[in-house]
Amino acid sequence: MRVISGLARGTKLNSIDDISTRPTLDRVKESLFNIINAKIQNATILDLFGGSGAIAIEFLSRRRKRGLYM
Repeated sequence: MRVISGLARGTKLNSIDDISTRPTLDRVKESLFNIINAKIQNATILDLFGGSGAIAIEFLSRRRKRGLYM
């Protein structure tokens, strides 16, 4: 698992080794951010169900404001 864009691009992220959890694929993250990019300019992001936190880290890497992270 890695950060795909922004300041931390290419940074590897560790995740737990458990068969019940799966990290979000890079291509899924790329698609997600391509879809919502225009809507999140200068937005504050609220990540309620962070799991490993990879999506929140991706937002931070892209210089989005961070909201409450749980």
